[in-house]
Amino acid sequence: MKWNKDAPVNESREYFMEHPVFEKLLKGFLEKYRSYGSFSGTVTLKNLTLEDREILEGFFKRSFHGQKSASISAKKFESALQNSRFSQVTPEQLLEACFGRAPVGKKEEARMRRSRWRAMFEQVEKGCQDLLAQRWLEAFREDPGAFPVLSRRLRSLGDDVSQGRRLIEMAVKILCALPAKWDQVEYRAVFAAKLTGNPHSFDDGEFYGRMFYELVKWYDGEDQKASLDESGQKAFLEKDLFPAQKKQRLYLKAGILLDDLSNYTMLSGVGAVKKDGTLHKGMDGFCQEEDMVLVPLSAIVRWSRVWCISQTIYIVENPSVFSVLQSHYKGQRSLMCMNGQPRLSALLMLDLLAAAKIKIFYAGDFDPEGLTIAQKLCQYYQGDFEYWHMSPQDCMASLSEEPLSQRRIKMLEKITDPALRPSADLLCREKRAGYQERILERYVEEKGT
Repeated sequence: MKWNKDAPVNESREYFMEHPVFEKLLKGFLEKYRSYGSFSGTVTLKNLTLEDREILEGFFKRSFHGQKSASISAKKFESALQNSRFSQVTPEQLLEACFGRAPVGKKEEARMRRSRWRAMFEQVEKGCQDLLAQRWLEAFREDPGAFPVLSRRLRSLGDDVSQGRRLIEMAVKILCALPAKWDQVEYRAVFAAKLTGNPHSFDDGEFYGRMFYELVKWYDGEDQKASLDESGQKAFLEKDLFPAQKKQRLYLKAGILLDDLSNYTMLSGVGAVKKDGTLHKGMDGFCQEEDMVLVPLSAIVRWSRVWCISQTIYIVENPSVFSVLQSHYKGQRSLMCMNGQPRLSALLMLDLLAAAKIKIFYAGDFDPEGLTIAQKLCQYYQGDFEYWHMSPQDCMASLSEEPLSQRRIKMLEKITDPALRPSADLLCREKRAGYQERILERYVEEKGT
């Protein structure tokens, strides 16, 4: 209902807002209106002063003498209003005049809020030309709960539709600019700076960072059931075997690099072809020089395929062992160093090796952590995989004087691979850890064979 700006309404506002007791009374009726959706209910006024009682008596034409409180119904107020010089003014017009907005009930208020938010979404959708962003807008409208970070923030905004629109438009802006759509990669900080002007706005601890990760998961299809095809099986394996790499993998699928300097793989005798079909000259040069190279994640993500000497690669867990083998088998064998727990760069390299049908020989430490890594890599690799010098005899020869704690021995119960179980049983009996460095001669005695 629009505010009637005729003189009686203006006069009524001036009169009632001049007296604090009436302002308090009308605020009470405004709250009742929100609850009931109409001008009804009763408002109780407490701690009445002498002046308050005199003002009430003048309007209601009855005595409030000696009362410290008074309960006034909407019906009595409306009757007194009609019998005053403001008889042309309705209670609703008075409330709107005094408080600057038409009174509405909570249900109507909620309906109007939904209508405003719906209109905002429709405007954003109408102006969005990107198909990916359009699909996300549709998905969000159908199930906001699938995006808890964003939906919680929007709910907290209440009636602030303009702020909500800025958040929705930022989500659309992110989806429109994902580097993966052009088969490219970009550092998260650079991507954030381009979109917001702040390189840290998409960091994990920031709201936009949490929202960004939510969008990345949606882009990857994390909210859907894993498919039963080969790619779905690989995603399932990675989730269970290497959970620490899940987040980086998800970002990378969207074309976003989180970390590079500490995410590398050590290679020797491996060639690569880039996604544009050209030879990677750097890797080719290291192959010609028969030298080792640390390859960052940012380089590996740009490769389409790799090749190895004799379609075979020898992978070891420790850098020191890798260095010895590289010097010994220079130019004769392709080598790779896992350097402990596999980084994302190593997992991507395994994917490329599997696609090229490369056979892997893997050697690791003889301790609970080393056997666990070996078993996980064998389960993850989608190709020909064989353990290299990881028999009980090799294990016995590698044993050090370092005792295994009961907690670490307990870890060996998870070694279920029949090829590794005998070595795991030996470690349980001996209660000592074994290391690759102690059996170096076994790795190098095969030269020329």
